[in-house]
Amino acid sequence: MINVFRLLITYVDDENEETWKGYLYAILILVSALSQTLILNRYYFCMWKVYMNVQSSLNPIIYTKVLKLSNGARKGILFLYFVIIMRFVVGFFIMRRVKKEKVL
Repeated sequence: MINVFRLLITYVDDENEETWKGYLYAILILVSALSQTLILNRYYFCMWKVYMNVQSSLNPIIYTKVLKLSNGARKGILFLYFVIIMRFVVGFFIMRRVKKEKVL
């Protein structure tokens, strides 16, 4: 895409260039921007699906783990507090794993 911008700049600087070259450069820039947008959109959608699948499979594990805690371990701390902390840790873990994956 950078080379297309250079070609467009040289086209603008030179007054003797044909008009169709300017249209060609503009269309090339448009096509490359659209293709980049579509590819990135697909990539983020796939990563979102992975995130949701992992999170939905880890949620029951979290809740059963919290429910199995003894009364001594839960003393003075709300059940919801445990769930929030564990979900935050899982979300952080998932996002670290998703960022390490290179799909493109």
